[in-house]
Amino acid sequence: MTQQRMPDPVELFERAVRGTHRYIANTRLGQMGEPTPCAEWNVRQLVEHIVGGPVFYYNVLSHGQDVGLDPAAGHLANYEKGTGKVIEAGRTGDTLSAIFPSPFGEMPGAQFIVTAALDIAIHGWDLAKATGQDTHLNAGLVEQLHAIFAPNAAMLRAFGAFGPEVPIPATGGTQERLLGALGRRA
Repeated sequence: MTQQRMPDPVELFERAVRGTHRYIANTRLGQMGEPTPCAEWNVRQLVEHIVGGPVFYYNVLSHGQDVGLDPAAGHLANYEKGTGKVIEAGRTGDTLSAIFPSPFGEMPGAQFIVTAALDIAIHGWDLAKATGQDTHLNAGLVEQLHAIFAPNAAMLRAFGAFGPEVPIPATGGTQERLLGALGRRA
């Protein structure tokens, strides 16, 4: 992460969650087999990743506790339950300052939750793009995520988190620059 002042991680996560919530809610059953910007996933697999992400995040933040998803409840209900557990964990005790293992190495809970916000927001954009929804993410969220992650995109690519950088014209906005840094074409 850069040396700048980090925004409130839980609030940033909540904004990402709200934006992606609408994309899941507006995805139709008939779209589940469609391709996505994530070449290895169709819409169903992408939605399952988005819903499964908070299960992983909560498992890390709670030292192994299970969210307890109900397969019969559906994607949206399980997304709400999982993200709610992450938000709850982020507001509990010393979670934000405690150190946790992650795919990118050990990091403070605050940084882990911000990384989770990026994952949810970008995969929400992927889902919106794949399903023909409005792909404009919350501008404040995009500005903060860009400021935090664009300077570190090469490191994230080294971990295989994102594809090769997509060049963006000088006239490109912050969302285009964030997406390009993370290997996506707006």
